[in-house]
Amino acid sequence: MNHKLTLYAAAAAFAFSAMPAFAQSVDDQVDKAEQRQDRIDRNINIPGSAAQAFLLEANDGSTIAFNFAAPVTWNNNIDLVENGPKLASVHINPAVRLEWRSAGAVQIFAGFNADHDFYTQGSDYDASTLGARIGMRLVDDSLGGVRPYAYYSPLIVYGGGFTDKQATLHNITIGLGNTLELGGGTQLTSDLSATRREASFRALEQDRVSAAVALSGQFGEKLGWLAEQSAQHRWYTGGVNQGRKDLNLATTLALSYAVSESGVLDIGVTFERNTSDRIAKDYSVWDAGPTLRFIMIF
Repeated sequence: MNHKLTLYAAAAAFAFSAMPAFAQSVDDQVDKAEQRQDRIDRNINIPGSAAQAFLLEANDGSTIAFNFAAPVTWNNNIDLVENGPKLASVHINPAVRLEWRSAGAVQIFAGFNADHDFYTQGSDYDASTLGARIGMRLVDDSLGGVRPYAYYSPLIVYGGGFTDKQATLHNITIGLGNTLELGGGTQLTSDLSATRREASFRALEQDRVSAAVALSGQFGEKLGWLAEQSAQHRWYTGGVNQGRKDLNLATTLALSYAVSESGVLDIGVTFERNTSDRIAKDYSVWDAGPTLRFIMIF
């Protein structure tokens, strides 16, 4: 038995030695990158703001939106470790997204995004991404608030400032979103999706199922709030991660204030818990702080 474990460890070390050198594993870097993509997507429906205008799906023509976000948050575990000392740091994550979508019952959408994440206490953990997304969704009044969708989203993950390419991901996602108006400006949104990820390294390839539920509302005309719970079950299908299973849970609480028609200031906290059947892949992370966002509609 010990002989088999030794051979497995040696094979794992050899396989990952072919990946670019970095302060932590490439799969951890990829997980962080996708969490940052989720944060770009997160919006709170504040009356009178550009965020609300873009979230409203009924429009007379095609829509182009430019979204800029600048989170400045404190993270208590940038190493993503379970035991032993944890390295904490403030990190700054400016991100931009340009997105277009058509009008009509069948909406076509396409977008491009980029972000750079850098840490004040651990520059070896700095990372960047370039990504895109193209897909379609059905917006039909007969379905109520239900929105079926499908999209393809390539993502390139870099170490540092777009200088050290770590991995290329190809995600294909199908899903079903739903929005319920509960009255008084309160909304209950839910999302269920399935994703297949192909990657430049087989150890990063996976199938996953994701679910999220969010409750949001307003305190007056400019102040909004959000409580969101998400869950992902990930099945790794290649390389040294073959057979690995992870469960990732994330809880977010946030307040948003409309500083202008196009600007929103968020203050939020997220707790993420990952459990895995592989050694050294369990971790818990707190991430909290403000985010300034601007959304311009064309």
